[in-house]
This record gives sequence, C-alpha cells and structure tokens, in this order.
Amino acid sequence: MDIPQSSFKLVLTLALTLASLLTNSTSIAAENTEPESFELTEALALPEAPPTGSPEDGSSMGGTREPALDTACKKTNNPLASLLAANEENDHTISRRDFTSSPYPSFWFHIPYVSQEVSYIEFALQDPQLSKTIYRTAVKLTDKPGIIQINLPQQEQYSLEVEKDYYWDFIVYCAPNQPHQTEQPDVVLQGWIRRVAVNAPLKNQLESVKPQEYIAYIDNDLLYDAVTNLAALRLANPENPQLHNDWTKLLSLLGWEELASEPLVDSIQLFPEEQATTNFLSK
Repeated sequence: MDIPQSSFKLVLTLALTLASLLTNSTSIAAENTEPESFELTEALALPEAPPTGSPEDGSSMGGTREPALDTACKKTNNPLASLLAANEENDHTISRRDFTSSPYPSFWFHIPYVSQEVSYIEFALQDPQLSKTIYRTAVKLTDKPGIIQINLPQQEQYSLEVEKDYYWDFIVYCAPNQPHQTEQPDVVLQGWIRRVAVNAPLKNQLESVKPQEYIAYIDNDLLYDAVTNLAALRLANPENPQLHNDWTKLLSLLGWEELASEPLVDSIQLFPEEQATTNFLSK
C-alpha cells in the first residue's frame, strides 16, 4: 500500500521536531548540572609563577645542600626534605613554589629521624633587604619520624609584608655534642617565600570551595597555603579517602610522591623568649 506523500512529510516533520526538542533539553540539562564536588585533578596544572626577582645574595630559589659524604646523619630510605623548596636532585621540580597569602605561613619538612638521632635543628627566616632575622627557633623532634610543621608565631613582629621576598634556612646537626657555632651542619635546606595579596576573585574562589581551600590555593600557585590547609584537614579527618588521595596528588605535584605515606607528626619549637636563655641560638 502506498503512503500519501503529504502524510510522509508530516511524519518526517514531527520526527525532526521531536529530535530537536530532545537535543535542546539534553543541552540545557547539561548546562545546569553542577559538579558534586571539586576534584583536585582539575587544578593540578599550575600557572606560570610570576617573577619575584633575584635574591640579593645570588642564591637560587629553593636551593638545597645535601648531606656531606661524611655526614653523621644515618642513611634513610626517604630524604630529609622541605616539601616546598625545589630540590636540585628532584626531577619533578616545577614552577617556583614560593608564594603564600598568609601573613603567618607554615613551613613543612620531612624529618626521617627521631630526637635521639640528631644533635640540633634550627629554622630561621630572614629579611634580606634589611639583613635582619625575622624569626629563629630551635626544633625538638619527638620519637616518631615524619612530616613536621613549623609555624610563625601570630604576632605582629613576625608578620610577612605583602609583595616582599623572605629567605629561610633549615639546618641539621646529627653528631652528638656537636659545637653548633663553629662546625658546618650536616644538612642545610634553603628557600624563599613571598606573601601576595588576596584579590577579590581569589577571595570568592576560596569561599566557594570551603573547607577545601587547598583547591583554590593550588589553582593560584599558593602551595605553602595548599599544604597547610590540606594537612589540617587530614589531621582532622584521618580516615577520609578523598583527602588521602588529594594529599598524594599534591605531594606528587611537589615532586615528593614517595613521602605521601609519611605521617604528620608533632615537633616542639623553642620560641624567642626561650631562645634568649639558650646559648646555641646566639650568633
């Protein structure tokens, strides 16, 4: 039986119209669908770091000095390292990671030793423009190796100025009863840090991802802040698999994937008022 041509055209028109409506509905639904959560993988491609200028003493950003061959420090599977200073032997070095938005940033180090295995550890933050030490502290380890945090005291005299470079070093003596004023340390880690202003777009981005601000920090190359925020979340939620995965990704981004399974451990800082009574901190 032959189908009239007019009926065939009508059926074809209705079919095309229905297909168009379905396509438009699918497109609109896709546009209005929000992601359930932000994924760290979406922010792993770091932007190029803005220039911070050359240090006045000619040192390289994030330079490190590895332990000497005759070091008193014991051999370990994973190195003593700063999570945030580029290591010349680290093949994963990326754009300089020396930025923070915090006036009182934290500094993170992997220490593969316990208290009985080191003689003395010191951290110092310098203002190279004024040739001035901003903060200096001795660090006492506990009986568990791992990743430690060094905090600047939240007092005005230790606050970092915006758009200014600061230099820090982290020195370790392993030999027992080593005279710290005269002998060369076994390990020296060094780096630079600059505080940047939080503009309106960054502030809005941080608000949108709370409490996972580390996603916005990574996206804006503020890796000091990213490590601090994510470490705090991990400590508060040790069984959270998403935070564990994101920590592994972040350390991989920093070139320290092998340290991702290392525990976050406590350490003791001797604050300035205590330092006044300890001879080994005087210059």
